Amino acid sequence: MNKLYRIIYSNLERVVTIGSYYDRKYKYYKSSSCGECDDKYYRGSSCHSHNKESIEFQYDERLITAPILVPPAPAAPLPILTVDFDKINTGDRVWLSGIISLNNNNNVFSTVTLTITRTSPLSGTPQVIYTQVFEIDNEGDDDQIQTPFSHVDVPTTQLFDVRYQVRVTVGNPNLFVQGPNTLTALRFSR
Repeated sequence: MNKLYRIIYSNLERVVTIGSYYDRKYKYYKSSSCGECDDKYYRGSSCHSHNKESIEFQYDERLITAPILVPPAPAAPLPILTVDFDKINTGDRVWLSGIISLNNNNNVFSTVTLTITRTSPLSGTPQVIYTQVFEIDNEGDDDQIQTPFSHVDVPTTQLFDVRYQVRVTVGNPNLFVQGPNTLTALRFSR
């Protein structure tokens, strides 16, 4: 009797048979390889190793040593981090996560609005897909922070030349972006 072996390489999985064996569920003999997804492997479908979602990874990482002043509202939001994808299909999932570092040099707390926008020539103007509002204490009281964020975007139409951008708006002057700032984006295509 031959055995079925399942080999897992990080995120990839491949089912390999040694010799041939009788599959009681599908009522036929299986060969020792999928033969690049011939119909004998799994009746009417492809083998496990060819059925996986593809993953695309993009990132933007910036270590800001000279602080950048964030202009207070009503000024336009300050773009901090950007990632681009050539194509996103309907049903794809894009997981955006990261961290921004801010320093409040005011004598009062400051309200910060972090937004993530998605822009594509097909959609026109930037669409806000995520908003996070938080406060930073005044100078000397936990005024230097690192704020994490995470969001999953599921576009409902196919998009090309897609840009995701992290932007910051503040309520008071004298707030700076500094230190490590990172945006990572994983696109899971179906």
